[in-house]
Amino acid sequence: MITDSVELCRVLDARLGAFLVTDDRPATVVEVCLDPPPGRMTIDSHLFPLEPAAGVEQAFGIIFRHLLDRVGDYLLLHGAALSDGRNALLIAGPSGAGKTTLAMALLDRGLRLLGDDMAPLALADGLIHPFHKAPGIRQGAAADLAGQAPGPLNLEQLPAGRLEHRARPLGGVFFIGAARASADPTAPYFFVLTFSGPPRPEEIATFAALPGVRLAAEKGWEVVLRIDPRRCTTSAFEARLAEYQGRLLEYGTIASVDHGRPGPPRARPLAASRAMLLLAREVQNRRHDGALAQRAGDGGWLSCLASALKGVPCWAVETGAPAPTAALIEELFSKS
Repeated sequence: MITDSVELCRVLDARLGAFLVTDDRPATVVEVCLDPPPGRMTIDSHLFPLEPAAGVEQAFGIIFRHLLDRVGDYLLLHGAALSDGRNALLIAGPSGAGKTTLAMALLDRGLRLLGDDMAPLALADGLIHPFHKAPGIRQGAAADLAGQAPGPLNLEQLPAGRLEHRARPLGGVFFIGAARASADPTAPYFFVLTFSGPPRPEEIATFAALPGVRLAAEKGWEVVLRIDPRRCTTSAFEARLAEYQGRLLEYGTIASVDHGRPGPPRARPLAASRAMLLLAREVQNRRHDGALAQRAGDGGWLSCLASALKGVPCWAVETGAPAPTAALIEELFSKS
């Protein structure tokens, strides 16, 4: 990487330095120039203008998105993962549903953290690997829709021994949300697109033109779509995402959370077929021309996900207050 930004180097080292590896693949030359403004960035022959007020975060998001697409040996799941010393527990659900809050409550109950925001599931052996950095760039429309949820955990403030450093087999998956519909793969859901700059009207119109898709909110670099999966097929939406791969920093499901007084938490078993459809939305390295698709084939990663979930208990959890919800999840997990 060639850059004139000391701050960008600091951010990259703090968030991703622990994952630096050396391999035989051809290196990608990244050039980032922030001075004089407006900044600009070149990666894989794509030129990105950078916003003067947020150039470092924007450049980091583009680099991180590029790195995700180079990962072909793991399914990178957007979720919080914890360990009881034997097995891994995965908390899945849209951004804003409360994954970080529940992870903190489960840490208070003695579990150890594998990852707050990303859970790498190895294709070779199905183990959940540690990912202790949480590079989130959530802002704008999605934050407004979901409410002000906690940011990534401050790992430096965790008590000693609360980080899990060994990969663990997946022992349970918990899909969380504010309503029963959050665990129904046929129910409409919200999906956020974070662009590498202000979204262009034609970009928004192209997504909104898909059957079953409508614009829900727009702010800053973010566009929130409401998707009806009964009308919009996964393949059609993935094809549209592929058209704008050079412009998208991040994408994923987002919750519209009711912040009223929570009732008691409830959980019910979730069929593996439904769990797979829900978790497929949270695979962060699924681009059609990324390393994962090249290894497993377009859609082949779905078979890998189905294999990883085979025999793993899955639950849909309607969350209440953090402490009793964490107690319920720990009880179910310990019995699995």
